[in-house]
Amino acid sequence: MSFVCTIPMGTLRINGKIKRFPTTPGVTGNALRYTQGKTITIGDTSLKHPENTILWNVINGMERWSRSGTLFVADRVLLRNVSWEDLARNGFIDGTVIQVDGKQYRCRAPYIGMGSKDELNEWDDIVIQSPSPSIWKIRTFHFWGAEDLRFCYDQCNKIWNGFESEIHSSFVGFLPVLEPLEASTSNVKETTYPDFRAGYRRLGLREPEIKEMFLTYINA
Repeated sequence: MSFVCTIPMGTLRINGKIKRFPTTPGVTGNALRYTQGKTITIGDTSLKHPENTILWNVINGMERWSRSGTLFVADRVLLRNVSWEDLARNGFIDGTVIQVDGKQYRCRAPYIGMGSKDELNEWDDIVIQSPSPSIWKIRTFHFWGAEDLRFCYDQCNKIWNGFESEIHSSFVGFLPVLEPLEASTSNVKETTYPDFRAGYRRLGLREPEIKEMFLTYINA
């Protein structure tokens, strides 16, 4: 198992409208607050608004959790004030097939275990393969897991809490995981480097990091 890279792709949409990528992670940051009843989707990268492109940490060797052996894991919580039931209604607990830039993925919440610190789970595997805690921008956020109405928090801690599945809280959110599926179609990415650079400069990234991410993006 191994960490591959961080890749930008896809955009969060609520009721079909593009929503911002949280540039300031953590509970005191600017993650979007969910309004109950609205539709949550993750779809094609917005070429007009590359600054809203989601960042995914790519982990290989994850055959236990993904048929392809690869997982794309969002590097931060994208949406707060969203309940487990909200995610279930939108298909993100059982997993829903989405298409991003011509490729299909199963998008879902991560598997975080059932409360035993001795039981290896998907999130444990993800953390073990991370080269540094700094690749995760979760901080003090909790995020919902796919099992039994539970959530854990932070990149290196295993904490289970028994909140009701319908609770809406500013410190509980959605951290999506993508499983690549075999079915895909070709897609030409038309975004230009200047547009891409303008978006990611807002995240405080340095020029070499942005160039590397752009090359990874257009070759994905």
